[in-house]
Amino acid sequence: MGKQPVRMKAVVYALSPFQQKIMSGLWKDLPSKIHHKISDNWISATLLLGPLVGTYTALLDTPRLMQPLDNHHTHGAAAAAIMIRKLSKKKGRNDD
Repeated sequence: MGKQPVRMKAVVYALSPFQQKIMSGLWKDLPSKIHHKISDNWISATLLLGPLVGTYTALLDTPRLMQPLDNHHTHGAAAAAIMIRKLSKKKGRNDD
């Protein structure tokens, strides 16, 4: 059994002029439709937006915990080692 080409027909979809007139009605009075959707689902919107806004405001209020490390782009273990060295030098210990 070999591979045989399969015939496919192309289908083109289009809207008739009558359907296009109906589609324009979807955009009428859009602000009131949005307000209606929000007022119907205010509990879900609160549960979605509450944690997002809370996290954002908490991040704005906290000071930066990690400052740039001598303008180096180090990550992971290298960054941790540099921070440990800096902290130990501040405390007067020199492990090098």
